[in-house]
Amino acid sequence: MSFSLGPSRGDALTQGPLQREEDEVVTSLMATRVALARGESPLPGLQPEPRYWDNLVEEACARSPYAAGRRYVVKGPEITEGGLRIGFDLLVGILDETDETLSCIEVEDRVSVATRALAGAIEAERASVGRFVARARRRGDRVFRAHQRRARRLRAEGGPKTALGNLLQNVVLLERRVWHATLTGVRKTTKTATGFPDAVRARLRMAGALLATEDGRRRVRYGLTHPQDLATHEKAVVLFLGTLTLLFTLIVAHFAVTLAVPSFAETWRTGFLLFLYAYIQSLGLPLPIEPLIIYSGTVLGIIPTVATAVAAKIAAGWMAFFLGDEVNDRLHAKKDQSPRYAKFLAWSERFANKYGLLAMAVFIAIPGFPDAVALYVFGSLGMSLRRYLLGIALGATALYTAVLLGVAALFGLH
Repeated sequence: MSFSLGPSRGDALTQGPLQREEDEVVTSLMATRVALARGESPLPGLQPEPRYWDNLVEEACARSPYAAGRRYVVKGPEITEGGLRIGFDLLVGILDETDETLSCIEVEDRVSVATRALAGAIEAERASVGRFVARARRRGDRVFRAHQRRARRLRAEGGPKTALGNLLQNVVLLERRVWHATLTGVRKTTKTATGFPDAVRARLRMAGALLATEDGRRRVRYGLTHPQDLATHEKAVVLFLGTLTLLFTLIVAHFAVTLAVPSFAETWRTGFLLFLYAYIQSLGLPLPIEPLIIYSGTVLGIIPTVATAVAAKIAAGWMAFFLGDEVNDRLHAKKDQSPRYAKFLAWSERFANKYGLLAMAVFIAIPGFPDAVALYVFGSLGMSLRRYLLGIALGATALYTAVLLGVAALFGLH
């Protein structure tokens, strides 16, 4: 479908999201034309059209001759079905007629179907592990139902058998939950393993499209500190690029220091291990970090140990904030379903904005308290990224300094 704007003030756009006052339409259209002339994306979220379309729905995708070179894509949702990745995009073409006062915007739906990386492995996992898990779940349910019937018969007989029936019922419920959780974990593990290469390839393609324009690169730089203002697919790309850059920098630095300064290798490896462990532990690894902090303090010293661990916490917090902000969007999408839920969400966000920095610092500073709980909860309550990371830094610094100073005072270490 196409929308045209002529020089007459009687002309107006009357379809879709372009319904607005005529003056606003003129302003928006002129801004779009200026951006296109400069080779930039005219609006946030628009990407240059790819050189080719992965499309198995149509044998060929015709290009409009008048829109060549001036076509942009609004990325829609993607779904995966076995070895296929299906994308739903909106293609936007801009036409400048010979009369400079007349422009045309062409909007076209595109459904692209691409073969996923390791499609054969994905299909094999689906046919083997998926089928096995489904059969095991059904068989387990039949056994559990039989045991539940036996528990009901024991309770019906009364007397001392009632307590035995109640015990059997509780044991069956526990076994069922453990069995289902085990099967779910196995399936998630195999699906993640076979789908990981495709997920990386998809992220790389999205990142390449976003970085192809100056506007996209500006959005990425801005999104590093303001993820709340990004679209969902942009958050995913910025998080992917940030995590990839961090890991690449750590690997390069590790090999550079190990090869260039071998005398410093042992000390460096201790700090490197501390950073990785603190990073993973903050994201949810259910293991304490204090023993490694104490050991690193004897090798690195108090200040380098605290600085390394705090830097890892901040990096993990930055990553968790992106995930939490996406959760916040979903929480807001559900707030219209219940007035009580909406009030509770509003109260939680007010508390986080007012006391979140202090509360975050307190939770992080509690020995043994899982950092992931505070990171994901406060990250989903609309805090500013600066206050969020500052709370993490203050809490982690207080905890690790207290641990190391306490151990040093106890054992006379320096």
